[in-house]
Parts: sequence; structure tokens; C-alpha cells
Amino acid sequence: MALIVGGAASADGQVSLQQGAQAGVSVTPSGKLPATWQLLPVPGITTGAHPVPEEFGVPSGTLLTFAKKAPAGVTVLWSGAEPIHSEGQVSFAQCLLDGEADHRIQVMLVSASGEETSGGECVVRSLDLHQEGMQVTPPRLSVDGPEMDPQATNAETMSWYFGDSIAALTQLGQGRWLTSVKKPVTLDVGVVPAPLSGLVEWRLDGQARSLGTSWTASFKRPGIYEVSVGPPDFPHVVELVVYRTRIVDQQPPSTIEAGIPFTFVAETDPPGYEPHITWCSSTKDGVATPAVGAGPEFTVTFLHAAPTGGEWLGVKADNAKLGQDSYTSCSLPLSCVDVLFSGLVPTCFTGLKSYDFLITNLKNPNSESCQITVSLWDDDILFNDQLASKMYTIPAGWDGPWMGSLSLQCTSPNQPCGFVGPVFSCSGELGADLFWEVTSQGGLLCETRFTNHKDIECFTPGCTP
Repeated sequence: MALIVGGAASADGQVSLQQGAQAGVSVTPSGKLPATWQLLPVPGITTGAHPVPEEFGVPSGTLLTFAKKAPAGVTVLWSGAEPIHSEGQVSFAQCLLDGEADHRIQVMLVSASGEETSGGECVVRSLDLHQEGMQVTPPRLSVDGPEMDPQATNAETMSWYFGDSIAALTQLGQGRWLTSVKKPVTLDVGVVPAPLSGLVEWRLDGQARSLGTSWTASFKRPGIYEVSVGPPDFPHVVELVVYRTRIVDQQPPSTIEAGIPFTFVAETDPPGYEPHITWCSSTKDGVATPAVGAGPEFTVTFLHAAPTGGEWLGVKADNAKLGQDSYTSCSLPLSCVDVLFSGLVPTCFTGLKSYDFLITNLKNPNSESCQITVSLWDDDILFNDQLASKMYTIPAGWDGPWMGSLSLQCTSPNQPCGFVGPVFSCSGELGADLFWEVTSQGGLLCETRFTNHKDIECFTPGCTP
């Protein structure tokens, strides 16, 4: 059940749930709240629940609602806010802030033995703004990336190759921008008055994502995404058009010879953005010229004189990489992924859980072995931490199914879900949707989504389950 909060304060400063229902401010069901204490939607300013900032400002007369989820058997005590409701393991409290003043709000957790620990603390400044309200400037977009110097050193080009996407950020029109998947884009705004900057809300396709004057997004899948920022009644809106680049397989497999120009070809999903592709070439010890390029094709000449014979070279097109040893091309044709579970995994668990998978129709027509990487993510359109990843070597001439497994280990049952190195610690929800990605040296082979552990959807064109 979703708790309804908000509305006007009564004579004693309390707000009834009935008044909140009349205000129509809906918040996340308490069972979905993380362990950190949350600031629930602030009418006219934010639309979602967020971790409470340490310091922030609000207009005088604002009603704030907080929520704190505690372990079983722990009592929640509030200071500076009045408790109004408890639902399961979640305690809710509210405060009405009037006048020009600073307000300190604290939440304490008391164990059954009487031991007290801090559950959170913040300072809120209430401001008399008259009719001005929050003023937010249009967002400025930027990317942190290499300067793509044609005279770059090998060390610099290798850092490009192994880093984020090297795609450019291109303005297509007023409030409309283009880039590739796996390219972090930072958006910044200015706020007047400055104390309100802590409550500037960023929303992605209408869903609240973050608070603050700056937000960075990197997308996993192609699409058109709407980013809005500021008060929901008069937001600034930016549209991000995101494509994926794939280096086209070389057919038949080729051997790149030193000193002879070799042309690489890339395509985009959706098609049509090939003129925007950014390329770079790299080699560990030798020379690759040119170092940078643009467009659907990139012709490179590699010169290498490593005495050990262990030459390495690589080219990158936006998000796609093609790395090769001893100048031998090794890429795989498109495949599909079916995912088979060894048993349904609960939303939160302690211990080791294994995900078995089956790749159907995997082919390696090359004369030598190739490598693929299988990754598992908690499904989200944003490019965030992967849950597990493993590399497999596919023998030369392989034609048939390929089986493998990835494992997650969950520890620290009293901690919120989060990725910590190879270990996943959780007490909340791991997420019902999972996302698999299979890549080879030439880029993405296939990606599939599991919805509620039962439905498979394949996104790659020409790939059918």
C-alpha cells in the first residue's frame, strides 16, 4: 500500500493522513524504501523519495515528510520532526518549517538493549521567498573525455581504448543532443536562491533520479530519453538521443599485416548516425596512424616491431572495441542468449546464488580461438554497476550451444543492497529485472532482458530467441 502524505498543518502542527490524501502526494510503498533515511516528495519541488541531503533549504511554510527504515526490533526516535505513522519497519515523521531559521532534524535508532545509533541528521534552512520560489537555469551539458589529439602517445590512445565511449556529444537542435551508449554526460544547472540547490530534482522519463545542481547519466541501451530538472510544474527539459555503435565483422576473417592500410567499418543502432562515429587506433609498442578518425569507415596502418611476437593493436568506434593479438582478426557473428535459472532467486538473499545460461547457435568461423564476455546487470536504462562478469574462450570452428554460469554472493544482511567489488550485500531488493549482455572483440553480440525471471526479450536486430 502506498502511503499518502502532504497537505496543510493542523493547529498543533500535525498533519493527518486524511489531509495528506486530499493533497494527493503519493510516495513509494514503504517496503521498497532503502535503509538510508528518505525525504519524501516535497509538494511543488520534488516528485520522488530521495536520500536526505545533509544541508538544504526550503521556502517558509513547507511541509517536509521523512521516512526511516529500521531493522526488526529497533525503535526509531525523531528530533525536530513529529512521528506521524509507522508501516512495517518504516517510521514516518513530518515537520512544518516557518520563518527565516535553521532547523536541525535527527533520527536515532534504539536497539532492544537500549543502545543508540544515529540514523541520520540534517540542517534545513527555511527562507521567506515571497512569490519568487525556486529559479533554475537551463541545464548545461558536458562530457569528460579525451581531447582526441592526433599526435597522442600510445599510453594516451590505450587509455581511450580501455575507458568510456569516445563518442562526441553533438547538439541536434534546441534542447536535443546526440551521443552513444556508455558515454557519461554531465548536466549542470544554477539555482536562485542558492540554499534551495539541494532540492533540485533530476528526472529521467518522468521518474525521479537524483537531487543537486549536477547529474551524470550514461545509458546502456539506444533510445530517446527525456531529462527534466527543477520544479515539476515548470521544468527545463532536455532530450538525449542515444545510439549504439558496432564494428562490423570482417568476412572472411583477415590478418592485418604491418605497414599495409586496413579499413574498419562500423554501423549504428539505430542506423543513420554513422557520420557521427568517432574512431581511435592504438597499439602498445608500435605506431598506429592515424590515431583518430570519424565516420563509418576508418583506415589505419599499424607498424610494430616487438621482438617477442606478441603484438597487440586495437581500434575503437565510440563504445565498440576491437582488440587483436598478433594482428589476427577474431570476431564472432551475431548470436542469441537464452537464460536458464538453476532456481528462482529471491529479491534478497544471503549466500551464493548461481545463474546458469545457455548461448544458442554460437559460431566461431575463425581459424583460432576467440573470446567472449558474458555480463549480468540489475536491469536499468542507466549504465551502472554490473553484478557479475566472466570471460570465455571459444575454440576455433565452434558451432553449437555454449553453457556457463555466473555467481553472486550476498553478505551483510543488515546493509542495503549495493555492489561492493565481487560481493553483493543486500537487505532490500536486488531487483526483479535482470539484463544479460554478451560481447566479443568486435562489440555486442546480443543482449537479453529477464522480466520477473521468466520472460526473454532480445533487442539486437536479426537476433531471435
